[in-house]
Amino acid sequence: KAAPEPTQEKTELTPTPEATKTVAQSQTPDRGKSISSPHEGSAEGWLADPDQFRDYLSEEREDLEERVDEEIEAEKSRDLTVLEQALERSGSYQKIVEKVIHEEDFDHKFLSSRIPSLLPGLIFVESKGKPETTSSAGAVGLCQIKEGTAKDIAAELGVSEYNLEDPETNIKFSLKYLEGLYRYFPEEGLALWSYHLGMGNMVDAISHYLGRADLTIDNAFLGDPPLVAKLILNNRINFENLVKSRFVKEQIRDGKFDDDTQHYYTRILAADWLIGQSVQLEAAA
Repeated sequence: KAAPEPTQEKTELTPTPEATKTVAQSQTPDRGKSISSPHEGSAEGWLADPDQFRDYLSEEREDLEERVDEEIEAEKSRDLTVLEQALERSGSYQKIVEKVIHEEDFDHKFLSSRIPSLLPGLIFVESKGKPETTSSAGAVGLCQIKEGTAKDIAAELGVSEYNLEDPETNIKFSLKYLEGLYRYFPEEGLALWSYHLGMGNMVDAISHYLGRADLTIDNAFLGDPPLVAKLILNNRINFENLVKSRFVKEQIRDGKFDDDTQHYYTRILAADWLIGQSVQLEAAA
């Protein structure tokens, strides 16, 4: 979606106690020392250098890596022939991803993230690499894009006719949608999770996590950078701590968020790893 017009509204951006305490100062497995940052405790500092914030988050992965390993083993326990075929199909679209990135105009921050390279993993999770896939909710193609979303993206791209079963079109629309999500939710896991969860549900989850009843779908995307992006950066919110929040757990328990909610991002990461392994095995054969 096109970003709403900026607002001049001044907003309090002090990190909340819950948000601060949920980000553990753990030991990094590869460096063997505590993570530290010159921006610790400084909201302005984190906003001024969001790339360093993302580097910080990339180290906070021990729990996430364990869950990714579990997803990998879960996939391997299924029919290996079917799994290998799905991985091969999904991985084969990497060349189209690269072509679209080369030909279309994307924000450099989005391109510097891992999200574009994880698209084959998303394709595996969404459609197992089958471009003709259509869900009961009306989502179509490799990346399972709904018609309403497709119309918005088509308008942004200046396209009047499109076919979501065409792999290149579907991948292009998906990348453009993810680019917008990354602007609003500037953390890899949150952007990919919002692809599944929906923007409104993501705002609700962040609002409850921060105890910010004033954060709503009506104002979350206003400003430059958007209000919700500021709150994510200032409060160091990432997928790991948000998915474990009380609100998300209650939504899953009550059936308001589907069962795949808490596993969506880790399944993409697991699929990405498995695709990489299948490519290596194929090259060695």
